[in-house]
Amino acid sequence: MKAPVSEKNTPLYEYTLMPMHMRNMFSPAELEKAEAVSGNCFNFTKGCPVWKIPKGNGNGSKDFSDLLINGKDSEEAKHIDNNSMVNAANFGDKLFDMEKDPKQTTVLEDNAIEAYMANLLQKAMKENDCPMEQFERIGISGTEVIREEDIHLLHKKEKEALQPSILKNLAWSKGAINTYQALMKFIPASDKEHVREVLETKIPTKITEEKIIPNNILDIIPDVIPEEYVDMVEYFVGLSGRTE
Repeated sequence: MKAPVSEKNTPLYEYTLMPMHMRNMFSPAELEKAEAVSGNCFNFTKGCPVWKIPKGNGNGSKDFSDLLINGKDSEEAKHIDNNSMVNAANFGDKLFDMEKDPKQTTVLEDNAIEAYMANLLQKAMKENDCPMEQFERIGISGTEVIREEDIHLLHKKEKEALQPSILKNLAWSKGAINTYQALMKFIPASDKEHVREVLETKIPTKITEEKIIPNNILDIIPDVIPEEYVDMVEYFVGLSGRTE
């Protein structure tokens, strides 16, 4: 599995003539940014033009913090896609040896093998009329041969993009990083700095292992989230922490 370079998961567009999400139509805020694309761009559209629409969660510029501001029964809450709480960047790249490890328990960490597979991926993407912006989104070249050093630099960039801005001197488990990132999505912009200060003070008092784990952050949620939303936030943030 090839993850995007960062949680922004961009550039990412939906190409369609039927602008509809799984549970609702595209919002006006999403369609305002749509642009028509020539039918010559893709072989599979048989010459028909399509709409190119920036990928969103059905709620325009709104995010999870709007649930706390306007309530879980609000219009904002209806259109927020729970799947966007954790995206592929949180899981990271996954490569397994299916012959030796059919249950996929151990991720391969070999830049040479990854470069080989990335070149195969590049070839398949080109054969299927993949939009060029997708190569940028996942961090590989769409025109040049991908080398081992390219993979090394890519992983370094991915790690830096997800690293929490607090407690950089401490080791974080992957699950803890995802828990932190998910929690911060619920925090309104005006409160983010305060919440970071609370976490930076309290997380070290919770650590019982060699690194920060999800529970060290989950235990602090009641201190930074209004009481009526604690259960909801604990549930969704807790799920995010399982993405080891």
